[in-house]
Amino acid sequence: MVIHFQEAYESYTDYRRTIHAIYGIYGGKWGRLGYQAGLRGEYTDRATAFGLNTPQRFAIDRADLFPSAHVSYQFSDGQQLMGSYSRRIERPRSWYLEPFITWVDAYNVRSGNPALTPEYIDSYEFGLQTFIDKALFSSELYYRIGRDRIERVRSLYAENITIFHCSRNS
Repeated sequence: MVIHFQEAYESYTDYRRTIHAIYGIYGGKWGRLGYQAGLRGEYTDRATAFGLNTPQRFAIDRADLFPSAHVSYQFSDGQQLMGSYSRRIERPRSWYLEPFITWVDAYNVRSGNPALTPEYIDSYEFGLQTFIDKALFSSELYYRIGRDRIERVRSLYAENITIFHCSRNS
């Protein structure tokens, strides 16, 4: 079997990401009320370069804070009420950043966006737990708000071939 190198399909990617984080948490109980608060700080350094001769460079150099809070109240009849808030981050995967066309299979190609930044999610949860003998029954409600959402949009690339683009949906 002879393999021939196809320069037309060659691409160059240099992807480097470093994340440093520190986290603190404080919690306790005051009577039937339980509480916990936390804060995570992160520093992200991401550098990407695409292309062989004159690489295009994209960088992220940022610090973020991610707070969290949890409270619970224990009723005397074996029920517990809980509520929480947390801020989270969803980083784009490395292939979401690649700007060139990549064939996934004979019918699908993909193309990324090197300027994508992380998606942030604010998460709220509220729940009620009921203990009956050794059984636990739980009902929960949650609400999540995403900012700077990353969307994968599918469109027609050629006849019988689709392309996935990564884009921003704020």
